[in-house]
Amino acid sequence: MLLEQGKGVDIHQSLIQQDMPTNPAMLDTMLDVFSKHGMHPQAVDILNSMLASNSTPSPERCSKFLQELCKTSDVQQVTRVLEAMENKNVALSNDTYLRIFKRCLADPTSLERNSEIYQKMARQGIKVEAQDVERMISQCSRLPTTGQTIELYGAIAAQKIPLSPEAQQTIAAVLSSSGRSTAEYRTLIINSSKKREFKQAIELFEEMVSKNVQPDQYIYTMAMNCYSHCGNGEKVLELWKIVRGLALPQKAKNISVSILLDSCGLNSSFDTLQRTWEALRASKFPLDENNFTSYIEALCKHGKYAEARRVFQEEIEEAGLQLSYKTCETVITQFKMSKHRHEFHKLFNYIQAKHPEYFALKL
Repeated sequence: MLLEQGKGVDIHQSLIQQDMPTNPAMLDTMLDVFSKHGMHPQAVDILNSMLASNSTPSPERCSKFLQELCKTSDVQQVTRVLEAMENKNVALSNDTYLRIFKRCLADPTSLERNSEIYQKMARQGIKVEAQDVERMISQCSRLPTTGQTIELYGAIAAQKIPLSPEAQQTIAAVLSSSGRSTAEYRTLIINSSKKREFKQAIELFEEMVSKNVQPDQYIYTMAMNCYSHCGNGEKVLELWKIVRGLALPQKAKNISVSILLDSCGLNSSFDTLQRTWEALRASKFPLDENNFTSYIEALCKHGKYAEARRVFQEEIEEAGLQLSYKTCETVITQFKMSKHRHEFHKLFNYIQAKHPEYFALKL
């Protein structure tokens, strides 16, 4: 009612100039009121105040607000608000991303940002209409080909959208001429992994394999790790069989084994974990301390605390390895978090007797 009486701007100025104390509920109400009355600059100010105070509106409210912005505001404003919400991990609706994508298509100067939005939608499985994709391809074709263009076209090709022959030829020509090297793929996969975009990293790995570009030791271990994070334990085992036969530094193979065992704890059955460990022991693979730690943690994930304690107390010593403080701390934390108090006390007493110096470090 206040805004209908022409007092909306005054209220907004009071909030900004007089620094009126506001609670999250009040800010949320003001955001809704300003948005409904088309006062989007003022609504953006309210939204920024909420985000700065860690009082994020609901995903539904954020999605609705961005959709309204797409109708009235310029692309730069829309993408700034989108970025602010993404930084707060707001789960926006699929329809919101599609509307932002269409809004950016109307402004060729936002092509770079729209490429990022499209790739994010592709990773989330959001389908874009073929005609809109072709419009973006047309915009890209007028500019010099960059690494981002290649990534964009790769994402489009992976979605298998029914495009016109002309659009398909444009994508094929760029991808076939890209000629990425192992080093380039490594950089792209590392960057995706760091951002925890594991599916994208896997797509890059599978692309390079399909193009007969030979992965190096880093790419193999990163690919194993990404497949593990995505819950594909079988693929991790498959890659380990390849890595095992390669002439790699021993350290690289040990890192791969730790990833393999971690994956068995997260994604495979206890039988698979046990068979994998027994095969490693039977082949006399030179297991290091981290490999034993990974196996013990995997056993704990399967609830096999007695066996985990036995491996810790017997097999590590049999392998001639010296237990570090870090390993003791990691293992005892696993037991401490469980309901197996009896096993925890046995392990605690063993470490206290075997390594009393670690208790001086407040284990």
